[in-house]
Amino acid sequence: LIEPIMEKAKKAVQKVAKTQGYQYVLDSAAGAGVIVSDGKDLFNDVKKELGF
Repeated sequence: LIEPIMEKAKKAVQKVAKTQGYQYVLDSAAGAGVIVSDGKDLFNDVKKELGF
């Protein structure tokens, strides 16, 4: 049930990242302890790509 949604989100992240020239996108939501200094948050761009 969730797999198609996750796949759509993954493709949107990949498209936004490629368009903006990113080679890596880190997922800090999984509690991996990712710390970035002045990193760009792609959340709003991905939401726009998904039509939200």
